[in-house]
Amino acid sequence: MNSKREAISFGRFSSKPQEKGDSKHRQGQAYERILTRYSDKLTRSERFGFGVLFGEGESGFHGGHLAQGGSLRAFLDKLKSGEIDPRKSALCIDEWSRFSRIEPDLAVKLLSDIVRSGCPVVIHNPDMWVDEASISSPQFIIISFLLQQAHSASKEKSDWQTASWKGRRERADGLTKENVKSAVCPTWLSVEGNKYVENEKAPLLRQACELSTAGYGATEITRTLGNAFPGLLATLRSRTLIGEYRPAKREAGKKVKTGEVFEGFYPALLTVDQFNRLQASLDSRKFQKAKRGKFVTCLFSGLVFNADGVGMVIGTVHGRKILKPKTGKFRSLHYSVLETAMLDLFLDIAPEDLFPALHTADLATELRARIVDKQKQLTELKAKYLAGGSVALLDMITTVEKQIDNLQAELNGEEVKASVGRVDTLGATQDLVGHLAGLTGSDLLDARLRLKALIRTLVARIDVMIWASTKCGLVVTLANGKEVRVGETTKGGQMQVTLRAG
Repeated sequence: MNSKREAISFGRFSSKPQEKGDSKHRQGQAYERILTRYSDKLTRSERFGFGVLFGEGESGFHGGHLAQGGSLRAFLDKLKSGEIDPRKSALCIDEWSRFSRIEPDLAVKLLSDIVRSGCPVVIHNPDMWVDEASISSPQFIIISFLLQQAHSASKEKSDWQTASWKGRRERADGLTKENVKSAVCPTWLSVEGNKYVENEKAPLLRQACELSTAGYGATEITRTLGNAFPGLLATLRSRTLIGEYRPAKREAGKKVKTGEVFEGFYPALLTVDQFNRLQASLDSRKFQKAKRGKFVTCLFSGLVFNADGVGMVIGTVHGRKILKPKTGKFRSLHYSVLETAMLDLFLDIAPEDLFPALHTADLATELRARIVDKQKQLTELKAKYLAGGSVALLDMITTVEKQIDNLQAELNGEEVKASVGRVDTLGATQDLVGHLAGLTGSDLLDARLRLKALIRTLVARIDVMIWASTKCGLVVTLANGKEVRVGETTKGGQMQVTLRAG
């Protein structure tokens, strides 16, 4: 009779970039050494040998290996279902930091649950065979210390990264008066001493922005100024032009923005108004294939869709501007009807009509209250688990921790600022609409460019469901579900429009 236990391998590493290193190779060697060292007790597993239960990009500190779909969670589920017999198996791991870096009390409870089920845990470095008898032996003091050490190392690293971002945030306001964090910066800036300063490319880029705002395309600009900025369109779209810095972090090997925005981080090349005009000019050419005229033809380029969900583009029939579907034979729309009605609508609507969430008096207060509730829930879940709760509670703990992180990022990020910024944007739009009638020539062009940029920040989509003749009223369904009638209903009928906020 074979009395040897099945040696089940478990391993992981925290981030995808570690694939390029030798972490997985070293853990594979550790498994082989455990088999050699305990050849009298263990036999190689044909089902769960090295690499089967291996988590790539699973954080031990944040409990990624214990979440649903995680590698260690898979082992625990198989142990619970009986697919793995704890009396005939042993869990083999390279070192304690691979097992877990979660809070020590939770890690100890997890280890205790595994070994009390009858499945020993075998560690390569330091050499340890941990079974139920070990829990009541002096060896367990060493194990607790090593689990504490694994958690502390990750927490120290996490705290250091948090402090690093905090320091960067503190330097974001008036950075030129402080020490520069990094020499990495936009190509039109250089580092001199402790300041970001414009270099020889800045005047060229400023001129490129002016030409683009005036209607010139990237090809013509490059031909005129030279190829000083490869990827010019991306540069013209970048908010670093107005001095903003948006940090990002690596997740699963990809660069993801954190949601934070630091205004005034770099010296601004353009004012906010100049930047908005530039974006409106770029947007106006995005959907045009013919030569651009001297007038901003459509204020709603890329925003209007018909009942079939097909985008509407600007065109001309018998001298009249129309919006026609990109594909299909759906009816066209007289553009002037939509523009007149929509501008009248903007004069009368309130912020909560476009952004229902703004009815909350203080979004920040609401977010803080939700964070407190989640923290209470987290404390209760941890207490239940430590009192003998099931392993499934670890998945819930991980989920709640992520929810707290997301709420905190929302509190520190753009959403709170946006609740105020949207109100200001709507106010600026209403002021501009009120002054359009008295403008002509270049002043009118500039105003329409600014208006177009403002509208795109307020509105994500305009769905036109039904329309009739050139003279008709509008029934507009706003983002909060409220219906508003604009214009007089004549024999031409009514146009039904749904407005989706940006």
